[in-house]
Amino acid sequence: MANQDAAFGARPVRYLGPGGSGSIPMVTYTIADAYATDLYQGDPVKSTGTGTNVQIGTAGGTILGIFWGCEYVDSTGAHKFSKRWTASTSVLSGTTPRAYVYDDPNIIFRAQASGSVVEADVRLHADLASGTGDASTQYSAWEIGASSGSEAQIVLLNLSTIPQGNAYGANAVMDFKILEHELIGAGTEV
Repeated sequence: MANQDAAFGARPVRYLGPGGSGSIPMVTYTIADAYATDLYQGDPVKSTGTGTNVQIGTAGGTILGIFWGCEYVDSTGAHKFSKRWTASTSVLSGTTPRAYVYDDPNIIFRAQASGSVVEADVRLHADLASGTGDASTQYSAWEIGASSGSEAQIVLLNLSTIPQGNAYGANAVMDFKILEHELIGAGTEV
């Protein structure tokens, strides 16, 4: 049976190492008022360089972690929780939108590959590939791009074990670790 082509961004799975299961905490960052780019649950994010603000990550660039949702007070005073930051959202004056991010460098994530993956790709490096999120589900459409032996954003660890089945080939779902992470520096090996 062929793997389903249904990108969902990156999802936290476990911590690296033995006994890596259990609760994986998120860290609170901020989003600039009226930030003009959508952020979907599962999108990679990076620091803006201003305080604790985050913005969408880039394919091939250093990232801080994975966006998981946000909380803000809209311009009418309503308190909102969402899996998605909608571009150019205005917040109530004097308030700051919060972004929840999985930023621990030892978190293992899961994502679908944009192409075909074979068993020999395990332990190779790859970059994440951008995609446009789904406004109705609020999930990211970022995927794992083509793997290579050279330094890149992530390292592929294994074929994910998922309930609906998963096999090497097109659209395989893989577990990975961020290599080019803001909190550890680029190029740190597993």
